[in-house]
Amino acid sequence: MPNSEHPLISKLYRLGIRQGDAIAIQSENSTQFAEMVLSCWQLGAVVIPISTRYPSRKVMSILDNFNVRTFFTSDGPKTVPTKTESFFIDDFVGSGSASWTPAPFDKNQLDFQASASILLTTGSSAKPKAVLHILENHYFSAVGADDNIPFGPGDKWLASLPMYHISGFSLIARALLHGGTLVCPAPKLPLVESIRQYDMTHLSVVPTQLIQLLQDPACVRKLKTLTAILLGGAFSPVNLIQRAISLELPIYRTYGSTEMASQVTTTSRKDCRDGTHSAGRPLKYRQVKLSPEGEILVKGRTLLKGYV
Repeated sequence: MPNSEHPLISKLYRLGIRQGDAIAIQSENSTQFAEMVLSCWQLGAVVIPISTRYPSRKVMSILDNFNVRTFFTSDGPKTVPTKTESFFIDDFVGSGSASWTPAPFDKNQLDFQASASILLTTGSSAKPKAVLHILENHYFSAVGADDNIPFGPGDKWLASLPMYHISGFSLIARALLHGGTLVCPAPKLPLVESIRQYDMTHLSVVPTQLIQLLQDPACVRKLKTLTAILLGGAFSPVNLIQRAISLELPIYRTYGSTEMASQVTTTSRKDCRDGTHSAGRPLKYRQVKLSPEGEILVKGRTLLKGYV
């Protein structure tokens, strides 16, 4: 049995979880979520994060379509297809704390070619799709991102975007890479309050969140102390960027996608100071070009294994 000294891995193994099994998790951001993902990966299981906003009928459809063996939820067991078992995640991981720092990373513990996750796209430009990544995709996504915005021991990244989307899910691999800490605020706590209450060095936001934060003087003072604020997920108005730069906030603009395991291009620290109005340059292990029709074409070691 892999890493039999790890309590959660032992529990999951005794539950019958093995390599290739599809394991679904429906939960708000939490340290339990992150710990469950890592333990599933060490057992070779494929993690399927499910939005907490999905109605029961859609959840049932996902569980059935992907032959989910085990379903963990943050609000107790639910009605599921007959082939699926449902469990309360706290019964396996415990209530946990607000922060999660993974043990030092040993690449030999994981099979980089193993299927790792199936994430549902948000469907911003088309019908939502199910994206399959292998562990290598998440690893090289983290390595390339870390080369631009380091995140390691002593750093704390506030998990302000949902872990059932790639923007939040990718932070698990970022923390795993060098031992950075994820900070998971209490569910339903407004972001403004999270900024005030929790200690952090890094933050990810979408434009609407940043607009809200800049209206609060206490938040602005806190944001000025951070190492990096990653801004993406939607178009950022020029006046928003200009205001953030005038306040000397460490803003990094980014463009990414579920298919590319999160960030594709991101601005540099120098761009932050210069006020560059772009989404930056391709990170390591990514390539970008425009087709004759103006379509953005991407590839690299972070590119999905395929749609399922």
